[in-house]
Amino acid sequence: VIDSDVSASSLTLNSDSASVTISSGNSLSLSNDLTTNDGEFILNSSSSSFSSMIIDGDSFGDITYNRWINSISTESPSDNDPGWDLVGSPLVGAELTTSNFSQNGTIDAIMPYDNSDNTWTSTDTETFSTTSGQGYAMAKDVAAVESFTGTVETDDMSVSISNNNGSGNGTQWNLIANPYTSYLALNSSASSNSSLTNDFITENASVLGSQANEDALWYWNGSDYGQYNNASDAVYITPGQGFFIASQTGGGTINFTKTMQTTAGSDDFIEGDVMPDEDRAKLFIGLQQNSIERETEIYFLTNTSDASDPTYDARTFPMGDNNTSIFSRLVEGDEGTNLGIQSLAYSEMWDKVIPIGVNVSGGEEMIISISHRTTPADLNIYLEDTEEGTMTNLLEGDFVMTPTSDLSGAGRF
Repeated sequence: VIDSDVSASSLTLNSDSASVTISSGNSLSLSNDLTTNDGEFILNSSSSSFSSMIIDGDSFGDITYNRWINSISTESPSDNDPGWDLVGSPLVGAELTTSNFSQNGTIDAIMPYDNSDNTWTSTDTETFSTTSGQGYAMAKDVAAVESFTGTVETDDMSVSISNNNGSGNGTQWNLIANPYTSYLALNSSASSNSSLTNDFITENASVLGSQANEDALWYWNGSDYGQYNNASDAVYITPGQGFFIASQTGGGTINFTKTMQTTAGSDDFIEGDVMPDEDRAKLFIGLQQNSIERETEIYFLTNTSDASDPTYDARTFPMGDNNTSIFSRLVEGDEGTNLGIQSLAYSEMWDKVIPIGVNVSGGEEMIISISHRTTPADLNIYLEDTEEGTMTNLLEGDFVMTPTSDLSGAGRF
């Protein structure tokens, strides 16, 4: 049992009775080959911890990755039952037994996304063959690990993506997944922190998105879609983690490379509270209504501007529940795109007016507040209601109102 972070030259299982297990949260790094033609080799995970393995040489024989899958029920999504996971296979050639997953009549809860008509494809076969690098919506009746058995991908690999936006109900969105048994550096902060030469956003920026603010990735957090890009703190993609990206017009190719691989990482897309660098600060503005909580993220960095900044601004995800939502608009050059992430110059944050938009229902109390910040202590943060002519210092209290009718779009706040 490997219950720490271990590095070695090579590893060979020499008999059928041989067994190696990497415990959740631990890792194995091999500078040469892994041979598992005999015996049993297992990587484990839990709801909040994943094992990781990097092989610089080749891998011979099958292994098993026990990948955590959420449950789904009538209580979903909730803290105890978050519902659907976006998951792909961390191994090549894995076949799943569909009866192990949640059932809806004869339909099993393993669903690929089809962007030609913006639909989820149901599965009704006894076994389901996974495709490396592709993501799926998965769920179990009771949250637990599911065994993926196959071979380890030890080379760079590519995934074709398509853009069907403008063709019937088609979209530019593609559901893909980390095909490796290791974590991947998602953004430039992650590659810098891990002393890597590459990360997912930087490697693929040229093919991400058919319009501005789409060079990011969007993830499911159990109740809503969030987004990450180069403005975000260091983020790592767990083995088998699924996520959405947008394709450039005409389609393209997404590259997963070994230079992105790292054993660093923890949970599946749950970000820790990292203290900011000297010239880096965060301001997250939250919205609450009817027990629904949403937020928009604003970053103050040294290398960004009031206008659109590729890989540092990201739009909201249109397939989420946007009936209750909060977003920002570009300070300069606004073209009507609702932003989930906006990055602005650190040196100018003391004198900045940022358009905020909300979508809420009339007749129900709504609350706008600071949900998270690492901004300097001498920065006051006011919410202006231009219709009522009020200024609320959000450092002193929340903005609370009950709109008489539905509110939507930007312009008021």
